[in-house]
Amino acid sequence: MRFVKDILKDERTAYQAGLISRGMGLFLFSILIAHRWSMSEIAKFESFSILQYILFFSWLPAWGIVTLQEGNKGSKSEQKSFLFSNAVVCLLVVISLFGVILIWRASLIPWLVFSFYEVACILVILAGYFIMQMQVYYCYIFKEVKKQWVYAILQVGLWLLVALATKEFAAFIQWMAIISGLYILMYLKHFVQAGWKFDRLFWSRVVTYGIYLAAGAGTVIFTAYYVQTYFGLGDQFNWYRYGTRELPFLPALLAGFAQSFLLFPSGDAGDFPYENLRKGLASQMYLIVLPICILMVFSSPIFTLIYGAHFEHAGTMMSIFLLIYIPRILPTPMLMQALKLKGVLLRIGMLELCLVVLSLPVLVPRYGLVSVAWILVLGTLLERAMQMYYLHTRHGIKPALYLPLRAFAVWTIFLISACVLHYLL
Repeated sequence: MRFVKDILKDERTAYQAGLISRGMGLFLFSILIAHRWSMSEIAKFESFSILQYILFFSWLPAWGIVTLQEGNKGSKSEQKSFLFSNAVVCLLVVISLFGVILIWRASLIPWLVFSFYEVACILVILAGYFIMQMQVYYCYIFKEVKKQWVYAILQVGLWLLVALATKEFAAFIQWMAIISGLYILMYLKHFVQAGWKFDRLFWSRVVTYGIYLAAGAGTVIFTAYYVQTYFGLGDQFNWYRYGTRELPFLPALLAGFAQSFLLFPSGDAGDFPYENLRKGLASQMYLIVLPICILMVFSSPIFTLIYGAHFEHAGTMMSIFLLIYIPRILPTPMLMQALKLKGVLLRIGMLELCLVVLSLPVLVPRYGLVSVAWILVLGTLLERAMQMYYLHTRHGIKPALYLPLRAFAVWTIFLISACVLHYLL
């Protein structure tokens, strides 16, 4: 207990713990809501799992970047202490998540009647999350190349064993190749802009980064698989289908990943390179807006072609959900982090979470799971609006300082038009 108190005493670690708890809490609560009202509608439940899959992935990069920024402060021993405690907090949150699931499931069957396979699945997932955290720290903070490769091999080996155990070896290799290739291509431009040459070290980093992200994706995917199995939907799961879901989501993922790499110095508001920030955001908007609009318009045919006719509903949900990138492109969370306003940021985030949690039981039974997509979009919009208002009133930071208003207006009009066109078609 004292160790946990010491972890939460530090504002940086407490903020990270709150952010992870918020995401995990929303993830678990939403799954329970979907299970309660959509158990007989497999296609709708699958649509909802896709929505949560996108939401969870869009959070991971921003959380990782904040961890790297905060962990770089202090001596090397202090950095390692902070990052290790952060990994422990993450592990405790995941343990809590599965604890709630186990308790909920135990209400349907005798207490503590779990097979060896179920216990092994939990241990594999916990090990995967912990290895993923430690790999990030050693790869991108301490630059310890040997440990970097050790953790990468451990992570890939872990999911290779899972593939062999589930007799889905060929599908796993195919999925790993697809995800690794996509992420390597996605970060190629970022590495070049950082001034790295196409030498041996460059390709080593690219390959390692691709393996790390693919293995990290495996952690989330296997977690989704295990949760679905617990809800009696294991027969509906397929490794290959979960792997190929990355293909149509790539443009949407690009927006979240690109924004997460906008790093800011800590200090006063006057120290921020606002001009560079506006130009960077404008470039990202124009590069991403067209593929996302195309994806929104043709999401139903794409899902029908790749996953089957019963997944057309998933295309509609994703078309709505992509509107979330209108407020998500606003860099207010990172501005508040750099200004050391993590407490305010977390409180605003908890207000948004309360809105979502209170709205789900009311809207889902009446309007179906499509309402989940709408409430997530509106909740994020409200959260960003509160952040913008706080920065403007308390710190005098006007939206025009950090936001390319013309590009943002074009981005918003195109996305809303694409969503309307999707419904007209």
